[in-house]
Amino acid sequence: MGNICKTTCLCGFNKTLTIGGGRHDHLMDSRFPFYCKKCGLVEVNIRSQDLMCPQCKSADISEYGKSPISIQKDGHPAVQWANYSTHKTDNLCPKCNKMTLVFHSPHIFFD
Repeated sequence: MGNICKTTCLCGFNKTLTIGGGRHDHLMDSRFPFYCKKCGLVEVNIRSQDLMCPQCKSADISEYGKSPISIQKDGHPAVQWANYSTHKTDNLCPKCNKMTLVFHSPHIFFD
C-alpha cells in the first residue's frame, strides 16, 4: 500500500510526495524521495533498472535517509517503503540548502 506524505521547511518550501506504489503496479513503479542537484526533491522509481531523476534523467541523485542529504539516526522512520526509509527531521531542503526539511508521516494511503 503506497502513501502520500507532505514535506515542509522553515524557509517556506513544501511539497506533497507519493511514496511506494499500488497493489497492481508496485513491482514496476514504486516511488521514493531522492535529491537531484539540478531538480531538487524528486520522486524516483526505485523499481527501475537505473535510478535517475524523472525530470532531467540525471543519475546524479541521492536517496533521502542517507548521508550526505540526511543525518542518519536510529529509531522509527517517518517515511518507509521496501528497503528505503528516512526520518522526520534533519534532511536537506532543496530550497534553502539547510538540513531543515521535515518529512511528515503519511496522511493518505492508496492501494
